[in-house]
Amino acid sequence: MSSRAAARRRKKARNSIFDLADTPKREASGRPQRASTRAEREPDGVVLQARARRMGKGKASDMNVTMLSEDAGMAICDICAEDQAKRLWDLHIALTSAEVRYHKSIGVSPHPKCAKIEMMQERFETRADDKPDLRTEEERDRQAQTAWMHWQGQLGCLLATERTAINLAMRYQVELWDDGKPTAAGRRFVAAMQRLDAIQG
Repeated sequence: MSSRAAARRRKKARNSIFDLADTPKREASGRPQRASTRAEREPDGVVLQARARRMGKGKASDMNVTMLSEDAGMAICDICAEDQAKRLWDLHIALTSAEVRYHKSIGVSPHPKCAKIEMMQERFETRADDKPDLRTEEERDRQAQTAWMHWQGQLGCLLATERTAINLAMRYQVELWDDGKPTAAGRRFVAAMQRLDAIQG
């Protein structure tokens, strides 16, 4: 018993001479633990912290709103009351989605061409609660074109400057948010969306 204790004391004395570091603990997966905070290891935490920095106010936990994922939503959220902000954001999403579907129906893209990255095909699965779109391709294209023409009629009720403000924002050709507040272009965009919302109502 005493010889084991003596061996432990000798080993401890040897380690203190060479000043060996403690063995780092491992993560649950068995990999060595990274020297980072929990927020850095969780992608959501990093994104929410970045949004909070860009907004210039609020806590990261308050940033878990889809609207705050892009500058248009940040400008809308900053300028409008909560109920109006949600309406304008839904309107913005409906308008941009209708434009994308329309361009797809006529075989062009609203965005400039860029390098194509080949991806592996994902596995295709269905679920019991899926609602498949049973329309033919021609029917989908016709409906996309009809919906976009309806939006063109709504946009035609705006002033030319208001249409321009919305179009520039939709195509990411202006900066809508900078230094924790909406830019002049961001305020023009929100004002135009408020007019479009009034026309819809």
